[in-house]
Amino acid sequence: MYTAIQRQQMLDIAQRSIQHGLHLSTRLRVNYKGIEAGLLKPRACFITLKIGQEICGRMGSLEPNMALIENIAHNAHSAAFNDPRFVPITKEAIEHLTIGITVLGEIETINCDNEKELLTQLTPQTDGVILSEDDLTATFLPDVWQQLIEPKDFIQQLKIQAGLAEDYWSDTLRFERFQVKEISSTPSDN
Repeated sequence: MYTAIQRQQMLDIAQRSIQHGLHLSTRLRVNYKGIEAGLLKPRACFITLKIGQEICGRMGSLEPNMALIENIAHNAHSAAFNDPRFVPITKEAIEHLTIGITVLGEIETINCDNEKELLTQLTPQTDGVILSEDDLTATFLPDVWQQLIEPKDFIQQLKIQAGLAEDYWSDTLRFERFQVKEISSTPSDN
């Protein structure tokens, strides 16, 4: 669990990263002075940007390859300006923006021999899932369960996201799961 100070520092760095990108068109260099020690540990995260209920940017990492605070700054900039699915965030949009930070927990392999076995091991509303097949991958964060309530639908759409048929199965298909901690701002925080 993150303290109130840590949550505020996480949201502040995400917001500053987006503001920096808006004004200077470059990534923010994080100053670690005064940053809580728990945010300096390597952790993977995703940043989700919304205006109202609509996602307008989401980028992240699955590997804990840098300090969490650095990863937040990096992914906030990427979500705001480099997500190819959305137009870049504008100065006008910033006051309506909600910033969501999803910090990933440990990634665990799901051992299963078929889809039925896989479905019985999932915890809806809780598990994020990573699918891998050769060089194809797809990831759904736990919030996707809000639209895809049934585990079968969740997995079928994850396969489609990866570029596979919804009924695809092979011995090399690999699934992993993770749980998350979520922190979010409100538009007035920006």
